[in-house]
Parts: sequence; structure tokens; C-alpha cells
Amino acid sequence: EVNGDLSHYLCRGMMKGPFVESILAKMEHTHVRMARIYGDVSVDVEDPANDWKNKGVTYNYWQFAKQGMKNGLSSRVIVGESGPYHLVTDPLTQDQRMMPLLRSMAEYCDSQVRISRYDDTEQFNPFTQT
Repeated sequence: EVNGDLSHYLCRGMMKGPFVESILAKMEHTHVRMARIYGDVSVDVEDPANDWKNKGVTYNYWQFAKQGMKNGLSSRVIVGESGPYHLVTDPLTQDQRMMPLLRSMAEYCDSQVRISRYDDTEQFNPFTQT
């Protein structure tokens, strides 16, 4: 399964090109860690709303991640900050602050692949649908 741990690309400024585009096209789950373009791989975002408004790391992550979420995520997994790393010393608080972004990412993924599995006939059975 192709992991979109996009912070590693963002912090190196690797956001275009055939290899990155290939990874984004095949991304099946993602780890969400805020990263500065050409900077830190893990940034503590104390005020995500203000950061977004100023087109900071949250906004940049969203814009980059959307490319990889065009086909949804096959495993439906979006993983937050997994532990103290670089500038993030309290990953649980960071994840709590990032929940609106994480939820929006999940909603965006779902909207990319949403096809109604329901129909009004008696043949509908959620356990036999693919």
C-alpha cells in the first residue's frame, strides 16, 4: 500500500515531478504531519485557523494532499502526528488541534468516491454490495 507521508516531500520542496505525481496517484493512506516547505518536517501549529488564513503549513498541506486524495484512500486511513518529533513535543494536543483538517480530509476523500450503494428495490443488501 502506498503511504502518502507528505511531510517528507513538503519539507524538501518536492511537490512536482513524475515521481511525486506517481506517488500521489497511487496514495492509499496518509500520515498527516505539518511541515514547512524547505523547512521543518514536523511543525507545532498552535493556531491552525490563523495558520490557514495566512496560507501557512495547514493550507499548504491541504493543497498538496488533495492531489493524492482524488481517488479517495483505499484503506480510508488518515494518521495524525504519531509521537514527539522535531518541533512537536505534544502530539496528542497537535492532533486535537488538527481534527478539523483531518475530518475535512476524510470528507474530501469520501466525496471523491461517493457512489450511492442504496437503491429502493428489495434486492438491496449492504452485505452483498461491492
